[in-house]
Amino acid sequence: LEADIKRDIAVIDPTNNFDISEKFDTTVKAYQSKTHIKKMNNDSHAAVLAPFLSMTEAILHHKEENRQQSVVCRTRRAMLQNNDVLTPVDIFYKKCVELLEKVDAAVRKQLEADTDGSDKLLKGLPLEASMVGRPFDPSRQPPDQAYRKCPWCDHCCLITAEEDDDATEHNDRKQREWEHKNRIWDAFVQRRTVAVNDGDPPPAFPCNPYDNNKPMRRAPQQPTKKQLKRPRHLCPCVNNGCMMEGSDAGSSCPMKCCKVGEGGDTERYGW
Repeated sequence: LEADIKRDIAVIDPTNNFDISEKFDTTVKAYQSKTHIKKMNNDSHAAVLAPFLSMTEAILHHKEENRQQSVVCRTRRAMLQNNDVLTPVDIFYKKCVELLEKVDAAVRKQLEADTDGSDKLLKGLPLEASMVGRPFDPSRQPPDQAYRKCPWCDHCCLITAEEDDDATEHNDRKQREWEHKNRIWDAFVQRRTVAVNDGDPPPAFPCNPYDNNKPMRRAPQQPTKKQLKRPRHLCPCVNNGCMMEGSDAGSSCPMKCCKVGEGGDTERYGW
């Protein structure tokens, strides 16, 4: 199998311009020792196999192109006599490409399900009753231009929610509370260390001033994502029902898709 793969590499890259031969040799060397294989983790396998799988995809694509060209040049009788039976190395290439496709699909699924790009966030967040029908307000656009464009309608009209104006203050307060509790815990650990070294009984656990003075039996944890507030951005186009291509009928949007502040009030956004 190794000799067949090297022969195919020599066909598609005879001058070794793309270092395919070196990449293949690296893969072979990585899996020559069973002891070395046992020591490899998933990241080590991925670093070796990812270039190898891409290489087999390129080889298979090249061989299929050559096969298609040969079919065009054959006579009818020759085509009937040759059934294009796959060789063992061709079957190996196909299995590698199938594995690569599975990996790509798994990566895409993982990216879509990531915390910052989960299916829930991609579908949008539920609106509070006070947010429904809220018009565009240029004074509430995010300072960062990157956060002004809506991923749905591609208009630069996103605005911040009034309900989240205290998000920064809330998050800062949570951070200050954690730092205060951390200082209390560090002081307790120092006193406990001194007591142990002196042969004295350890001091009592410190009280948590932010939880009814309950004793802290472990080091305080940093605020989690659930404890912190994430400011939301609203799209007035979606919020006001302006989602009909080529028409603003039934829309309560006061902008009517005009590019406010981007060339005058008469130029409209495209769909």
